[in-house]
Amino acid sequence: MKRPLSVASAFLLLVLFAPAPARGLPPGRAWSPTDRMGKPGFLYLAGPRLETDTLGVPTAFVAAVYGPTGDAIVGYRWTGERWTETWQIDRESGYLWPVHAPRGEQHLVWVDYAPVPERRGPYARLFMAQVLGDRVGPIDTVAIVHDKTVSYAAAVSARRRWVLAKDGLVGLRLFHSDAPRQWRDLPVHGSGDNGVAVIALDDTTVLVATAAIGPITWGIVRGSTWIGGTQPIPDDYAYAPVFRLRPSGGQWLEWGSADQDYAGVMSYRDGAWSAPESLRCAHRAPGQHLANCGDLSRDPGQYPAVAWADQLNAVFTVCACMPT
Repeated sequence: MKRPLSVASAFLLLVLFAPAPARGLPPGRAWSPTDRMGKPGFLYLAGPRLETDTLGVPTAFVAAVYGPTGDAIVGYRWTGERWTETWQIDRESGYLWPVHAPRGEQHLVWVDYAPVPERRGPYARLFMAQVLGDRVGPIDTVAIVHDKTVSYAAAVSARRRWVLAKDGLVGLRLFHSDAPRQWRDLPVHGSGDNGVAVIALDDTTVLVATAAIGPITWGIVRGSTWIGGTQPIPDDYAYAPVFRLRPSGGQWLEWGSADQDYAGVMSYRDGAWSAPESLRCAHRAPGQHLANCGDLSRDPGQYPAVAWADQLNAVFTVCACMPT
């Protein structure tokens, strides 16, 4: 099966290949000149994931599609004026969803659509690997999943790795590993049809959030035990939740409200959630905009920058909110 490119991919392609003038930056800030990211020989790039290294230099991981010998995952580094390719692995990758890891580490998680000879039927492999500067380390097979698995995320601590996935056939699954090529499958609750998120609280504990029709459900997995959240987060059309560490303690959570025009943001600390906040764009075009996928900056600042897409009549606007 080929990668299921959907609305999220269309938005990400729009961001990369059809930039429009940006407005509304805080005083003293400016956008860099637009640099078109492309790879010769490939039809297009999809699903970019932006990170920063320990020096604060932006890096990007993208899926390169329909090349001379197939698909690939490509790593880029920002050199001040343009994106420079640093590595490539030939894989039939799905989305490159976020992996939260200790500062200085970068990891990949993806569903790979290469054939699975040992499992007949509509199956794919769920992979994880660490990015080591200008190369990618050994690829670890997390599990065999249904090939319509598109919602997944991962987290890494000093001792353990976790991958949360909405398996297209089985449902929500959480895998964890304390050693290479050794994964355990834990039962967890929730749906995840509209996205999943996971982040480490300590070396053996993770915070989980899942979105579907209805409120955001959340819980904690401590060791091998699922502890459900006391109250769901109220947003009946939440989409694509993402976590980010809060340096003073706790975690940020962001999501798009797919039937409204805002990105939701709240924080978790000491077992409790803050009141939710709503971020909205100052749109020039009138009409009911609907929020789509977004992300939080992964930097050492206390408050993250937030970027998301608003949609009006199948036209996307990229929105950004900067901390002051």
